[in-house]
Amino acid sequence: DGAPVMHLGKVEVKGEKQIIQTLQLIKVALRTPESSDPKLANVVICRLHDEIGSHERQILTCGTNASLAARRDATQTAMRWALSNPGPPGGTPDSAAFELNQMLANQPGNILHAPVNGPAFRSLLEKIPLPVSPRQAPHAATRP
Repeated sequence: DGAPVMHLGKVEVKGEKQIIQTLQLIKVALRTPESSDPKLANVVICRLHDEIGSHERQILTCGTNASLAARRDATQTAMRWALSNPGPPGGTPDSAAFELNQMLANQPGNILHAPVNGPAFRSLLEKIPLPVSPRQAPHAATRP
């Protein structure tokens, strides 16, 4: 149909307005601090992390405080389990790979995890205005 499409991992956003709104939400979520406050469990936060071995390719990770906390807990639990076990049956010389695979196999869902060109993505976000909050105070009126 000719409408612009943006792909973020498995998520497809169609339409210019929806793409801009999505980028605005990501921009806000990148600035939102993580919190363990139960009242903020459903607040979405995003982070950009360098891909291993690259400062150009980055990984955009977005999720709620609750889902990212669950991922952290699952990661720590899986690493503790992998480190306390001798390795896969039959053993391999590369137990670190086994430990990492165990950790990665235990990630909960509901987290956007997409590779992006970091500098280009940040440049794009700079061009996108922040959304106007309905709770934001109006600008002060000036009188001549």
